Amino acid sequence: MSLTEGMANSNSQTQANSETDIMTARTVLATVKDILERLASCDTVDAELQTDIVSLTEKHPAHVVMSLLHCAPLCDRAATLMWRAMGTSEVAAKEVLPALLSVLEKQPPYSTFFCSGDEAIFALAATLVLWRIAPMSEWHDAILLHSPQLFVDLLLQIFTTTEQMPEDAETRSFWRVCWEEHGLPSDPNRFAAQTMKALLSRLGFDKKLVALEHTQVWDALLCADTQHEAAGLLAREMRHGLSPLCPHMASHLLSLLIGKQPRWELPALAFLVELLECLDLSQHGPSALWVVSRHLPSECRDRLRLQLRGLVVLSKEPSLSGEIRSLYQHLLEQLADPDAEMVWMTLSVLTHVLQDKDRKIPSITALKLAEALLPHFDNDNSQVQLLSIQLFSKVMELVVEEGEGPLTRIVSQSLLPLFLRWHDENLHVAKASHKALLCAARFLRRTDLEELLTKEQRMKFAQSLVRTAREPQPQAGEAPCPRCSVCGVAAVSLPSAAAGAASPHPARCSLPWAVRAGSAGAGRRERPAEGQSPRRAFAPRSCCRTRAEQPSTCAGPCRACRARSGPCERRPSGSSVSHEPGVPPRLPARPCPGSGSRARAAAAPPALGAAAALPQPCPPSGGSVRQGPG
Repeated sequence: MSLTEGMANSNSQTQANSETDIMTARTVLATVKDILERLASCDTVDAELQTDIVSLTEKHPAHVVMSLLHCAPLCDRAATLMWRAMGTSEVAAKEVLPALLSVLEKQPPYSTFFCSGDEAIFALAATLVLWRIAPMSEWHDAILLHSPQLFVDLLLQIFTTTEQMPEDAETRSFWRVCWEEHGLPSDPNRFAAQTMKALLSRLGFDKKLVALEHTQVWDALLCADTQHEAAGLLAREMRHGLSPLCPHMASHLLSLLIGKQPRWELPALAFLVELLECLDLSQHGPSALWVVSRHLPSECRDRLRLQLRGLVVLSKEPSLSGEIRSLYQHLLEQLADPDAEMVWMTLSVLTHVLQDKDRKIPSITALKLAEALLPHFDNDNSQVQLLSIQLFSKVMELVVEEGEGPLTRIVSQSLLPLFLRWHDENLHVAKASHKALLCAARFLRRTDLEELLTKEQRMKFAQSLVRTAREPQPQAGEAPCPRCSVCGVAAVSLPSAAAGAASPHPARCSLPWAVRAGSAGAGRRERPAEGQSPRRAFAPRSCCRTRAEQPSTCAGPCRACRARSGPCERRPSGSSVSHEPGVPPRLPARPCPGSGSRARAAAAPPALGAAAALPQPCPPSGGSVRQGPG
């Protein structure tokens, strides 16, 4: 058989089925009209007629439902008798309710024959039928069986009629006749809420109804501005009081939201998010993630908040971590949100996703994430602080490349804020900061910092941070600064007359009468500036500090010009250190400051002249310092 012949046979089979359904619908419609006419003059249903009703309903349940709604949409006395008769058969009742639910969802069966274009009227008629059969004992078991779907469909009926009241004249006229004949509320959404209350009462949840009345959830549910908040509150109350029904309600609502985006999606999303924890995420997780993350990020703040709340729940399911990782870019953008709650939810999602240690983070993604996390170390919200610091540690552990990578600069910048948070009054933040500092020291391969952190020597760690921060950093393409061969501190070279401004690290200040090392005027007295007294020549220096201002540490800055000096600068004039290339340094007779002799040297008065008492700088590499006269 060819493909064309197969398609032709399939089309002919579909056409034949359609013609059969139309013939069946016509036959059932005629039968239902006849039954209603016979019941119009009766107060009860006799046994023979009840048998005919049950037999017809069990054979064609959907056709009977649509025919009865078509013939008696106002659910008059004859129609009520027929609905009661159908409830006497357990088989018929279980088949009739799903058909009514389809009508409530505005997806009625055989709509092209019965209600083409009148779906809104049929939905209101189905709501009226549910209100009439809810108190009937014949329908109790069937209502209990389908109660989750009934609650969801009635809730959607409230959303629909609140968001969009009946617009066409025929629908408005139909509802006016309904509420006048049955004494119903004038608003369809209020009537749908009344029907939901009737179902809750019929199923024995009167205490839950009283609790809901105290929260005034029904009034908020009927207002378009507060509907999504009321839907979330209603879902929370149902989760506490009707927990066995919640998984079925969530799965049914999820099936209605897949594949379409109705105008009432916001309150439906609020209801779904509250029930996600009751849902089997291993089975329904991908569908729930698709519905929740649809159109993320949203310009509507309420919708965005609901989406993030849903992602917090879904991110706890390990099987969904791979799909949530595809939302990295949107989540990174949310970290810049000024709302602390939004940032907290985003951090929670990222934290849950990064629990898998076997899945590494690309260095580019890690860099962007670390840059976004760094400002939140000082957030006013302690929960945001804690999650951002913990997530920062995760990023350092899971990044693909360590050491000299693009993340090194951010990790180095994080040392000081993490050190400050280490002293936070919140113990959880302080503990997380200490752990993050250890991760940062290992990432930077700073064994000295790691040892200090392990021993919790906070003061020495702070001094090491200050010493590291004060070291001059070379520009791009420059060699690192030379370090003193005695103590290893970076020495600042003095520019020679030949080098001038070409020196990669010039002196940080110029003194009024300084003698440049290697210049022709070395050791000579320079002309003082106007208003200054002449002074005798003195040895060249790299900064303007005096002996009294010499710091106790080996690499302290000058108080006046903030210049950094090498350790040999603080030696007396009687001692010198040779820095000639290839020759080991000649240590002076007196020990280098920093030992116990530092205090004695600082306390002793200068025995020499002013020139001898001034510090001697480390000479530039390959050069020598010429002493001035005196």
